[in-house]
Amino acid sequence: QIDSLVRQTLLTAEDAGGLDIRQITSVLTSDIIRRAGKAETVYREKTFSIAMDSELLGYPPGETVLIQGAIDLCFIEDGAFVVVDYKTDHASTAVISDRLDGYKRQISIYADAVTRLTGLPVKEKIIYMLNHGVYSV
Repeated sequence: QIDSLVRQTLLTAEDAGGLDIRQITSVLTSDIIRRAGKAETVYREKTFSIAMDSELLGYPPGETVLIQGAIDLCFIEDGAFVVVDYKTDHASTAVISDRLDGYKRQISIYADAVTRLTGLPVKEKIIYMLNHGVYSV
């Protein structure tokens, strides 16, 4: 598959050489991907824009903030969304621990956007850290 992407010039040979095939295989065979494969509806790299109250984002109240983002993966399972955010950090466990709160905040914003835009609840938020494990939020 990678060779095909290089031949189609969708991926450079240099970039292809830097890919971690074990990591890619791990993601593609993960429980999350299996669940998404069985889902009623699946969205990948779904972009959105939504207005939020500034205080919900930790800013002083009284302002509206436009949030734009791209949700890596979300799918409908049993009438509710599962929202997945992939992270490729190569940092130490201590650094990841510090970043995790920000990642949780980010995926919560994504989940809020999904619910507000679709009217469906979010039943699960997953941060899939390729180098550090999977976290359900």
